[in-house]
Amino acid sequence: LRSYALLFAYDACRHVGRHVIATLATSDRPGLVSLRRNLGFADDMRIARLWLGWLLDCTLFAWVAVSLLLFWGVPWPVIFDRLRQLLFGFSIGDIRLSLVDMLAAICVVVLCVVATNAVKRWLQDTVLPQTRLDLGVQNSIVSGGGYVGYVLAAIFGFSALGLNLSNIAIIAGALSVGIGFGLQNIVNN
Repeated sequence: LRSYALLFAYDACRHVGRHVIATLATSDRPGLVSLRRNLGFADDMRIARLWLGWLLDCTLFAWVAVSLLLFWGVPWPVIFDRLRQLLFGFSIGDIRLSLVDMLAAICVVVLCVVATNAVKRWLQDTVLPQTRLDLGVQNSIVSGGGYVGYVLAAIFGFSALGLNLSNIAIIAGALSVGIGFGLQNIVNN
């Protein structure tokens, strides 16, 4: 009976959470509209709704799974040990996987992308209109800044994940030499 009650509570929480997410995504309140615009979701909230819904589902599923295991008589130390292994890492060969590291890497990438979008918007709306640069040059500067920000976001994400970046640096160096030779004729013209 407790298992059914827990599953009913899970379903009710999921529906209420999805409704709150949908309301926040479609509300016309000035504070929420400004927040969505600053996060880069001014026009389309489908992606944000997808991720927030996924986060809600994962959180509720973890809560239900642990609660059901406790209801069914699995001792708390066993559950705690398995959760600790999942969260703080387990090894597969030379690679150590950790849910905490993966979540930290995702947070770092998301924060870097949000910061990059904010800097792009600041350049485009505040700084560059006050210059005498051609509109095409202004767009190129904004796009180039965005590319640099996204590459830095990926690098910081890989670092937060704990991956060794020296191999990537060697590959990037070789690619840059190849691209340099390939663009040599274009730059000369």
